[in-house]
Amino acid sequence: MSSIKEFRNPQGNILAYAAIPDHYLIGSSLVDGPQHETVPFFITCHAIDASRNIMIFGLTDEMYTTYTNQFMKMTLKSVPNVLWNSIRDFIEPEEYLNQFAKAMSQVPLKATGIADLPSMTGSNIQYYYDQMMATYQNAFDIEGQLGTPTYPNNSLCRSFLIRYEGKDQAGNGKVVLAGMDYKGVE
Repeated sequence: MSSIKEFRNPQGNILAYAAIPDHYLIGSSLVDGPQHETVPFFITCHAIDASRNIMIFGLTDEMYTTYTNQFMKMTLKSVPNVLWNSIRDFIEPEEYLNQFAKAMSQVPLKATGIADLPSMTGSNIQYYYDQMMATYQNAFDIEGQLGTPTYPNNSLCRSFLIRYEGKDQAGNGKVVLAGMDYKGVE
């Protein structure tokens, strides 16, 4: 039986809600400091079954960007309330999930399947794509008024889930499901 659980930080503040089986132990934390300009705080949540064979781990938005222009890097580093170390060089979403899955399992893994992630973004990709592009269009319009017209070269809104399989040193099979809602503008 599953029920809606409240994920709270040690101070008792509710950080997230999720439908989790009743026999799972849950925990969560609020990571100190802002993540980036559109996500003011960063949350991790986890749920572990009583036998400790299954773990569910979730984290909020992360931002990846690559600035090749050194002047832009210096400008971004000088913006207050943006932690530069939280804005990392871009990697492809599939590679990010691969690295995440291997870090969580600590065993060599091989991707064995891909599906749509059952998420809010996954249920209505076009709506979330339009919402993302409206946000960026406002920024593009502002830059255009300043004399530097800006347009997206490439944009993507995608929701996917990858299944990984591997074996630990004792020969026990391990399965990791890693998924993400990905939004990106180049």
